[in-house]
Amino acid sequence: MKLFKPVFIIIVFNAFSCTNNRTGACPEQYGLDYNENRIELGLPIIEPEWVIHDCDTNFVYWSNRQNRVLSEKPSHLWKRIYFSNNTLLKEEDVFHFESITDKAYRLISSWYPGMIDSTNFRLITYFKDKFPPTVGKEITLFEADSLLIEWGLRPLFFGLE
Repeated sequence: MKLFKPVFIIIVFNAFSCTNNRTGACPEQYGLDYNENRIELGLPIIEPEWVIHDCDTNFVYWSNRQNRVLSEKPSHLWKRIYFSNNTLLKEEDVFHFESITDKAYRLISSWYPGMIDSTNFRLITYFKDKFPPTVGKEITLFEADSLLIEWGLRPLFFGLE
């Protein structure tokens, strides 16, 4: 029993230290303060109420506090920011829409700051109680914007306007 107490303290201390190190590794220049740049570039912003759910030396994952779909309304579900040596490599955003039918949709947008033509979009359709449960396809910026507008969300223009 005497050994249990020091081991428990060490485990708790290590867990706390790891959490602090992971958060400390997140470059701040691509967080909420970078939203002004995102607006100018036509990128989805990090929503003001979002929190960091995961952080590594190569990416940061932002989403709502619950980290899940909260309603059937269309929503910006999450954002992942990828970087190397504090240089932004990619921003990936996911939008989600639960239809009143037997389908749900996810639109995945990937933006590469150094290669504007490399931006890509993938639409995933989820079918409830069917096999296969999902179908995905690549779509164009025009198709992605049309979906976002139809869902009542802000379209993307990635500096092309």
